[in-house]
Amino acid sequence: MIIGMGKMKYSWITAVPGILMLPVTMTAGYYLIEVNLRLSNYLLVCFAASLMILMAIVFVLAFRKWYVLGRGSKPVGELVSPAP
Repeated sequence: MIIGMGKMKYSWITAVPGILMLPVTMTAGYYLIEVNLRLSNYLLVCFAASLMILMAIVFVLAFRKWYVLGRGSKPVGELVSPAP
């Protein structure tokens, strides 16, 4: 990650598209669920709901990591490489 490499001022280059992907994905998922429920395509409804849930999880975990790294501390569970 860019923040982990100490280049906080460039983090917006990856953060902005990531943040813009969330409403696009959620809107598309909502649309797919609404349309496919009317057509009784329950498998596609499950896929769309799964996509929305996974996108939300990825966004929350990424934001949490950005926040922790932005504060200057290591995230919990981060592996530390052994000294040479």
